[in-house]
This record gives sequence, structure tokens and C-alpha cells, in this order.
Amino acid sequence: MLDFIEYLKKEKIVDKLLDNYLPDLDHSGTVASINEILEKLENEGEKIRRRKKSESSKQNHDLIGFFYEKGLDETTRKTGGEFYTPKKVVDYILDGIGYIPMKEIRNKKLIDISCGSGSFLIEAIKRIVSSFNLEIISFIEAEAIVESIRNNICGLDINPIACVLCQINIQYALFPLLEIIRNKKSNFVFPLFKILNQNAIEFIPPELFDYVVGNPPYVFIRDIPENQRKIIENSTLESIKGQYDLYQLFIEIGIKILKQAGFLGYIIPDSLLALSNRDVIRRYIYNNAKILEIVQIGPQFEDPVVSNVIILLQKEDELNERKSNIMKITQSNSEKAIMLKQDLIERWNYQFLININSKDIEIMEFLENSQPTLEDISLKPEFRISIFRGVELGKEGMIFYCDNCGKYHPLPRKSMICRACKEKVRKSQIQKIIHESIQGSPTVNFRRFISALQRYKVKEVKYIDITKKGINYKTLHEYKDRIIIRQLTQDGMICASFDKESLTSQSIYNLRIIESNVSEFNHFYLLGLLNSKLLAYYFRKSFGSYKELFPRILIERLRRLPIKIPLKKKEKALASKIESSVKAVLSLEEEDTEDFQKLQTKIDGLVFDLYEIKDADKSYIFNAT
Repeated sequence: MLDFIEYLKKEKIVDKLLDNYLPDLDHSGTVASINEILEKLENEGEKIRRRKKSESSKQNHDLIGFFYEKGLDETTRKTGGEFYTPKKVVDYILDGIGYIPMKEIRNKKLIDISCGSGSFLIEAIKRIVSSFNLEIISFIEAEAIVESIRNNICGLDINPIACVLCQINIQYALFPLLEIIRNKKSNFVFPLFKILNQNAIEFIPPELFDYVVGNPPYVFIRDIPENQRKIIENSTLESIKGQYDLYQLFIEIGIKILKQAGFLGYIIPDSLLALSNRDVIRRYIYNNAKILEIVQIGPQFEDPVVSNVIILLQKEDELNERKSNIMKITQSNSEKAIMLKQDLIERWNYQFLININSKDIEIMEFLENSQPTLEDISLKPEFRISIFRGVELGKEGMIFYCDNCGKYHPLPRKSMICRACKEKVRKSQIQKIIHESIQGSPTVNFRRFISALQRYKVKEVKYIDITKKGINYKTLHEYKDRIIIRQLTQDGMICASFDKESLTSQSIYNLRIIESNVSEFNHFYLLGLLNSKLLAYYFRKSFGSYKELFPRILIERLRRLPIKIPLKKKEKALASKIESSVKAVLSLEEEDTEDFQKLQTKIDGLVFDLYEIKDADKSYIFNAT
């Protein structure tokens, strides 16, 4: 039996591939790195051969990619968005778009425009090969399979080393065919497969594809290298408006290079579903494709800063076909799927709300049609409402004094370079602006600073120096008597409290009613609404349900919450009861006591009555939050 590693060495495959992708560079260091990966492949292959077949099937489908990613430093991985894709994800996507051995897939064209070492391509090739009985096929058929794969399976990657590894990976997947062919043609060597070292943004396909699959890079605009950003901004892509992420460009490109009725399957961040910055790509999808399925699967990679979804699309030019399409919405932790008509997306202002059913739609439409949003109220002449983020500082609250600028700046998160003048930040320039404690009472130079917040309660107070020229503290008098709201929810609930004069970090919003001609519409009444089960339910279903990992309340979402203005006598009476109950909660020493729970239950009941929620819906909402 032929040995794959021996074949690579004998035919000098690695050198040939490096000559092809990196013709003008010294390959010695790269060859050593690739050989190290191949040595791990060989060792792992020997272990697999010793195991039972059933155990072997559980192993990584793309060992080369697995070992390659392990060898990358964190910066390279994140900048390039290079993350190995788990087999269960690859399988789900290929199954979902119908790329299965039972179908005639051999002559269908499939591409991954961010292929890396080839996780999707390898599995696609294995599915083609699995349609044949390798024990009885002739060398002519074996050659035909190899040629068919060379013609129909295509990959792109901006990293030439990834392209080299992908070529090797394909040869590894097809290696059983090599032995069959070499029985007749002893000098046969695998051809170069269609793995192009190319930036997907500049890719002009010679033909359209039946399938587009992949795990596109997740790289936010600020982290995209400047040379790449220029290429992107000079492109004709429609989805580069605003604060874009690379993955949304790859969705647009993927749809563009599909044949009519062709299929796309990607694993992407769930920020696609409702984040305002992704509105442009959601509209592009809605206007160009049927959404076949969205699967909420949560974090899928080792560094869990992103929660993921799988999205399966079919290119469709006809508007009526898209509108009448039925979308399948699947949660990874549930066996039940929700079926929704695609035209609902228009009614949801092009948000992909995936944790929703017909009952939710009914309740949400009732709330939206019967109540103004907080933003609507703030535009009324009889109300003045201010919503703003706190002091613009980094997470650690450190600052530095730039001699060149002559003022203070928040300490940069990554490279120690002043963003304003590009001067290098010296260690001696760095200092604290937030202090655990100060001598005596707060002075004219220091103010209380809220660093931790729970529902109704400020949990941690520090002190901030307010004398540092250049730091954006916001308007200091605005911090008086207001509601404070944490960006992160607490146990699925909006987390808000009341504060008289402390400053906050930018991860805490400040909501101040400056003027109201309805005395019952005040801070304590509004605080009761924000912390209620009803508004937590509305937030989760309309804005927050997509976000599994770090559910954030963005200012824009806050402004769009349905808020009842108590105008009638009965409404004002309920509002007054909410106000007094909230004040009672705020006076409690401890949260999560029996008294607290009783008061919160009372507030929830008052809010339900105020919004005229049906009894059957009260129970449903209560159990949904």
C-alpha cells in the first residue's frame, strides 16, 4: 500500500506547491512548518489505523486544518479570521443545501471563497468519492473522478500557505484513488486543483456555481488591514456601508456568484440577525435569496467571543417566490423547528427574528400598534428625554497623556499608538483615572463612578478624576437624577436602577427625563417598566433573542421599546402604584429576598394591567422570560 507522506516526499509535492504559490520566496522555513504539520498528520493517521472503524469516524475530518490552526498565533488567527470548522457544522451545511451522495453531485460546481486548508472542500470530495465502490472501479473511472473534482471543486484563500495545505489535503482525501491509478500509470501525479490564492473581494468567476459554502472570516472594519480596506472600498459591493464586517461581504459575493436557484451555506456570527450595522446585508439577502433555514448554534470555536448561526440560502430573482418562501428556524437546544413566511422580515424592518412564533407575533404587534416607542415620546414637545452613554474609556479605565496632542486619551486596546497623532505611547505616560477609593469625601476633582450594576441596585462604586483634559466625560450635570441601564442583560432581564449623581462607564446608559407634562410619567415609573417581565419579553423577542453569548441592549433598541404614557385615570392610578412599588424595592437592603420577589411580582402584574395584556398572554409571557 502506498504511503501518503512518502509519496509527498518522493514527488517533492510540497516544494512544487510552494513554487506555484510563492515563486519568489525562500521556502526553507515554510517547508519546515508544513513538514511539522505532515509529521503530526502521519502520527495521528497511525493512531486512527489502530482504532476500530466506528471510533475512527469520530476523528477530525480535516487534520491538516486542525494542526495548522493550532500552530497560528492568536493575532494571525483573528486578523485573518482563520478558524478550523467543526465537522458537525460542515456536515449540517452540506446536508442542508442538498450536497449529498445520493444526488448527482459529481458534475455540480461547488466553491468555498474562504477555504483555508479545505474543511468544506474535503468533505464535499469525500461525498463524491463515497458514491463509488473503490474495490471494483477501474483506473479509468478513478482518473475520471479526479478530473471531475479538478473541474468542479474550487477554493479561494488570500493566504498562500492555506492554499498549499488545501492542495495537500485534497490529495490526502483522494489518495485511495492514486493507488488504483498507479497500478496502470506508475508515474501518475495529482494535478493542481482549483485552489486560487486570491482575495475574494477581487474574484471574478469564470462561471457561476451551483453551491457556495464556507466559514467566512469574521473581521470587523477597524481590524481589517488598511491595504485590504482600500480594495474593499474601491469595490462595487453593496454591503460595505457603515461599520461592516468581512463576513457580510462574503455573503454578498457568495450570492452573486451563484447560479439562479443555486445554494449557499455559511456559518457566521449571529450579529447578522438583528444588529443595526448588518441591516444592509439582511436587505441584500431578502432581495436576492430565499432563506431556507437559520440555525442558532451558539459558540462553535475555541475562543468563545462569537455566538454562531448557520444560514442556508437559495438564490431567487422572483420577488413573489421570495416573499412566499417558508423559512425554517431551528434552535440547537430544541428538537422543534419554527416555520415562518419570509415576507415577515419586511414587517420586522428587515431583522431576522428567529426566536419567535405566531403567539409572539400577535403580542408584539399588539404592543407596537398600541404604544409609542421611547423615541416617539422623546420627539413630543411636551416631553424632553436624554439618553447617553457614560464616560468614553476602555474596559480597564486607564488613560495616557500624549505630549504631542497636549491632552489625555483612553489607553488603546491593542497597539500602543496614539490614535490622534500616531505617536508611540510610553509607559511613563500611562496613569489611572478611576480609583478604588480616595481620601475623605469626594472633592471637586473626583466624582463617584459606578462600575457594577444589578437590577435596582448599584453594586460597586469607585471614584473618577474629572480633571483630565481630552477625556469625553459627557456633560457632567446630565448625570443628576436619572435611570441607569446596563448594556448586558441579567438573567434575561433588562438591568436598570436609579442614581442621583454618579458618573458611569460607557457600558452603562443614562436615561434622564428632563421634562414631562404627565407627573406619573417619571423616573420611578419608567424604571418599573424597564425592569418588568413584559419589556424583558419584548426585548428578547424583538432584539435580544438572537444573541446567545453576550446579549447587549444597544441604545437604538432602548429607544424602540414600547412605552405606555399613563393618560387615563385608571392608567395614572396604576402608574402611581408602580412608582411606589419601585421606591419600595430601591429602599431594600438586599436583592433576591422574599420582599424583593413579592414587590417585583406586584410590579409585573401592574405593568401587565397597564398595557392591557390578556390573562392567557400574561402566563405565556411570564414563562417565556
